[in-house]
Amino acid sequence: AEGLFGESNVKDITQLLDPRLVDEGLVIFDYPYMKADANGKVTENVADILYASKVDPSMSIFRAATADAVDGVVKRMSAAEAIAAAGITDADLAATLEALFPAGETFAYKPRYGNSYVRAVTLMPEGNGWVDHRMQIALSPSAVVATIDAAGLGGLASEVFSLQATDGKSNEVLDRLPGRVLVKLPYHGSNTNPDQIKVIFTNDGSNWTAINANDVVTIQPHSDAAGAESKGFIAFWTDHFSDYAVVDSTISVASTTPVAGGGATGGGGGGGAAGYVFLLGLLAGCGLQRRRRLASKS
Repeated sequence: AEGLFGESNVKDITQLLDPRLVDEGLVIFDYPYMKADANGKVTENVADILYASKVDPSMSIFRAATADAVDGVVKRMSAAEAIAAAGITDADLAATLEALFPAGETFAYKPRYGNSYVRAVTLMPEGNGWVDHRMQIALSPSAVVATIDAAGLGGLASEVFSLQATDGKSNEVLDRLPGRVLVKLPYHGSNTNPDQIKVIFTNDGSNWTAINANDVVTIQPHSDAAGAESKGFIAFWTDHFSDYAVVDSTISVASTTPVAGGGATGGGGGGGAAGYVFLLGLLAGCGLQRRRRLASKS
């Protein structure tokens, strides 16, 4: 295909000394739309980016900035880096969370595109079994969101999120994760009583259960007070993925207007120029992830 949204819109990323570096796993691409040719030249084109990121090119601007479902490969980084990427700036809280990772590192996923709701989520797995895993964060469908009231567990105090993961062979691993994951979800309430603020989940889209209170690590309140603004969030451990939400048992009416997934809605205004600028940023932000072979294979 030709044009701005086609395969002919190509960007050269880098030149490898030997294409076998990819075949043998010494070079790992951050994104599924990166390709290395027989000569080791690494490129990406807009058509593949649109397909991989579920972006609809028929819109006047890319929908990536408003997508309600995002996915990407986990990245190995220090726990301190992951916590900072999650937007946690309080030094004492950051130190507390960092201590949860004795090895000092994690394979984290923090969305770099999508709407403000999914970008507020961070996934920080523990352990070393996460190489080549992909994470997906999405707003749950309205049919799932609508079942929370009937659960009688409290009023909704966050968006409802669907969390998923696939391994290096694209197999879904919802209930057999390689290890626990520290999940950071947005929280829109001010109540921080752990007996009243619950993280709930559903495996079937209708029956909701609260996670063990001991798995909730921290509850940070939301505040719009002048001079004391803060974005609330809750962090908790889980060993499986499904649909998750935060509720307040002291209220029966949601403290936040439920936002359901099921397709991004384009923002008001904008045109081709805005989409082109976004594309340049998307292309410029792409990179490679390199790793060394294990000593036993050298």
